Amino acid sequence: MKTVRFLLAAVAAAVVAGALTSCMELLEGSNNQQSNSGPKLGWETSCAEAGWASIPISDRVDYNVLYDDVVSLVSRKYEIEMLSKESGYIRTKWTNRTVTTTGQIQVTEDYRSKITIKLSPQRSKIEVNSEAEKMINGSWILGCDTRVLETIKQDLRGLSGY
Repeated sequence: MKTVRFLLAAVAAAVVAGALTSCMELLEGSNNQQSNSGPKLGWETSCAEAGWASIPISDRVDYNVLYDDVVSLVSRKYEIEMLSKESGYIRTKWTNRTVTTTGQIQVTEDYRSKITIKLSPQRSKIEVNSEAEKMINGSWILGCDTRVLETIKQDLRGLSGY
């Protein structure tokens, strides 16, 4: 009887420990790995693969048309904070989102992202960067959003003539 109680206590302790670990990972952000049933963001704190990405511009593409198309593309999803056609610079404001993940535990996260785009002075490439922040324990934690970066890169490739 003591062995059965001991085993039941050990199993209960393992279940509680596993549940607590899962709760802490969700609350701390844990590279935003969430249940398959909830929305997924590309937010992460280790941004080694993120940063500035370059997209070549075809010689056949007119710079003025390209710049106007890039501004139009960006303004559909983001509010533009700063732009300069002469320098080829576009920066958006932070776009805030509240995401609710569901699964074993429902967690609501405050999240924001912005993008910066530079058209090179030689008109040979578009450079793009995505920044993201997540509210954790009352503070914005800087990271990057690989999903936003990949999406905007694909969209820009469609405009660049390649």
